[in-house]
Order: sequence, then structure tokens, then C-alpha cells
Amino acid sequence: MIDNPNQHKASAEFTQAVISRLATEKGVHAETALSAAARMAGTFALRSCGLPLFRFMPGTSILGDVIDEQGQKVLRTVDETLAGMSVRLDPQKLDCDLPEGNQPRMTLAEVQSVMDAAFRTIAEKYTLSNEEAAHAVAMSTADLIQKCSGVLDPHLGYTIAVYGMVEASKTVPFVM
Repeated sequence: MIDNPNQHKASAEFTQAVISRLATEKGVHAETALSAAARMAGTFALRSCGLPLFRFMPGTSILGDVIDEQGQKVLRTVDETLAGMSVRLDPQKLDCDLPEGNQPRMTLAEVQSVMDAAFRTIAEKYTLSNEEAAHAVAMSTADLIQKCSGVLDPHLGYTIAVYGMVEASKTVPFVM
């Protein structure tokens, strides 16, 4: 849910944080960038559920209706943002299989280790709650799908985003 103007400003900074932290001499690996943004959206979504995550070991799978509902809301923000950017996804072209050659090059733990502090700083700068930050990062994810469309089909980019968001929203963060 995007109703705070600061979410738009934060979203642009989240996008830049992903790009700057993942850039190499060869550029930015599209699949890893999309996955990183989506995983951080999922991480904020899970944190927004109000669960006592500190009671669980990092990396533990955690399931529940409140998590599913929050994850669906954040994913809808990706959908709505893509639609607003005129990125049309054909449901018949969406595939749940992620080809081996399109796997992200970082694990969830690595993404959180590299991104979490910067993302929390951005969220704090714009006084965003975890839920507001989750939606702002979802907008950033959509932005990256659109930006990467020249090298990665948006349908595949969306699949990568869904995988990353679901994984992170159901896994106790490695960084508390």
C-alpha cells in the first residue's frame, strides 16, 4: 500500500542501493538485482507482521496466515507498479520454473548481509514503518524489472521477484 509520499522517494533510493552494492566491473547481474530487491521487500514484509522473530533461529522457515496476507499485499504493489509503468505481463507467459541459467548469484543470507543496514537507514530517513518500507521496496522491485527488461524478459523477472519475496517473507531474517 503506497499512501506515504516518502515511499516514492525511498523506493528510488532502494533501487540505487541495489545497483550500487551489486555493481561489478561487468555491470549488475539482472537476476541478482531483482532477487535482492524482492528479498528485501519480503524481509520488511515479514518484520511488519509483528511476530517475535527474535525467538527463532535465523533461517528458520516461518508460516502463517498473517505472513501470507502481508506477502500478497506487497506483491500486489509490484503488480500495480508494473501496470503503472505500462509493463504488461501475460499470465500465460508466467512460468513457475526458474531456468538454471537465470538463478540469482546470492543467497538470502548474503542479500540481507549486504543490503539490510542500508535499507534500514533509508527506511529510517523517510520515517517508514516496516510495512511501508516493504511496499516501497516492492516498487523498487518493479522498477528493476522494468529497467532490466532489455536483458531479461519481464515475465522471467517477475518470477524471480516472486521467488525472492516469498522466500524472504517466510524465513526468519539472518540479520535482526
